[in-house]
Amino acid sequence: MNLKIFYIGEDDKYWKRLKAQFEKKYPNFEFSFKNLKMGDFVSFQRLFIYLFEQHPDIIYLDYTKEPDQGIGLAKLLTRNEEMRLVSVVGLFDSRNLTLVDRSINASVRLNHIKCLEIDDVVYDPMALLDVELPEPQEFVASAEVGKFEFYQPLRVGFIGENHFHVETNSKLPIGEILTIDHHPLENIMSSKLVYVQKFYEHDLYFNKRYAYELEFIYKDDDFFVSTNEHWKLYKNLKENPALLNEMKEVEKQDIMNDMAKRKEMFEPIKENILKWIRHNRVSRDPKKLKILVVDETLDLFKELDKKHQSFRYSINFQTHLGENSQVIFRYTPHLIAFNFSDKRNQLEDFNRMMSSILQIKNYHPYVLAFGIKAENATQLAEKNYKNVITYPESIGTNMLLDMAGKLDDKLHITEKNKKVFVKATDKFSRIHIKRELKVVSMTESILYFESKHEIPMWTVFRVNSPPELLITVVPHINEGKFSKEKDTYRALINFTGEHEKAQLRTLINRSLKEEKE
Repeated sequence: MNLKIFYIGEDDKYWKRLKAQFEKKYPNFEFSFKNLKMGDFVSFQRLFIYLFEQHPDIIYLDYTKEPDQGIGLAKLLTRNEEMRLVSVVGLFDSRNLTLVDRSINASVRLNHIKCLEIDDVVYDPMALLDVELPEPQEFVASAEVGKFEFYQPLRVGFIGENHFHVETNSKLPIGEILTIDHHPLENIMSSKLVYVQKFYEHDLYFNKRYAYELEFIYKDDDFFVSTNEHWKLYKNLKENPALLNEMKEVEKQDIMNDMAKRKEMFEPIKENILKWIRHNRVSRDPKKLKILVVDETLDLFKELDKKHQSFRYSINFQTHLGENSQVIFRYTPHLIAFNFSDKRNQLEDFNRMMSSILQIKNYHPYVLAFGIKAENATQLAEKNYKNVITYPESIGTNMLLDMAGKLDDKLHITEKNKKVFVKATDKFSRIHIKRELKVVSMTESILYFESKHEIPMWTVFRVNSPPELLITVVPHINEGKFSKEKDTYRALINFTGEHEKAQLRTLINRSLKEEKE
């Protein structure tokens, strides 16, 4: 089996060590290695096109020299449905938490600090390609080590009058009060407690699986903490008024009294939040009209690369939508441009895409079918699809921008309102939900933990119970350790330098010693 491995960076010594490690650890594989530098290409968009044409298996993105360009490339690689199956690894010169948060938000599943120990840097991307790849045997496994603090990354989309709108890759428990690590309103609202309110699987922006509204719990003093359960019950009663019939009058009155006092206490904070929103909304990018382009040739992508500064819409480029594609379901674009001049993107693929659109309630995007032959256009007309416009010629950026502008004017998508939208470069675009989960066993490379809530594969968590590290949830090896245990998950440990590795060894040895005692 021949694997194509690309390194995007300028650390020749480190790249040489990686290549030697691949050949040492996996002698039964054939490898094709290639080193590319960001500066060799006009833009990271052009580098993406080159990589797409090369069909790599593993890509190492070294953020050391040009981190912004690296993050931009990472977003293109992980958003494209065909490239997201590539093992992309972010590489860091040091423990840069801000940059690694940006890499995680760009959906990079593996992130490693460049250091002397490189076993995991090689094993992890191979393990993503082959879930049955045996685990490294040279590391000792711990006994049960107890509960760790896990932090689930959230991408903040906007701040509303009474909530944060966030996107994430693992579900949150609806109707529960959770703790976040920080937020942009701390000078106004000190509480870091939020109530998990609404849940969305459609209309996402940031290449995540789910979206939520996290409602503010304005204060966390003794009174608010002691009445939080009443507040949760009050929210439930608003959603299900029939439950009132099952309650005693005195209990109803207690709840109403608590709610009245809470409102009186948080009202000044709420007023200050509204002032903050009015002050900040004018300086932030508003919600944008979303465009999906399905174009295997990437010709339109190349054109837009030249004028990206003037492009003010959210755009998602896909080369092909497979049978199990989730792009339409999650992204729900307002405008779709589908290129019929491609070899693969033909009538069958278009009809499959339209079928997925029809399955979403109250969703009617405008669809441009361009480069389409007359006979195909006739067959589409017979389908009576809503809002489909056919063009025999190819579509250019000017036409796409013109159509987007007219649709935006009609739908009023890109306009400022009572929300503050958060840019990807803002510190508060990245917050975390705190969880405490039990770690049942770990080595220096692999961690096994328990969770009663389902966690999708490839989810990334930050672990802050020393040592600090990242984990990436991966499938169990068939018949492997804990593979038959209910609610037990397997994860790859990453983003550990020499210091963190030493802490891991100390923790593992201590657990084994305590087990013997």
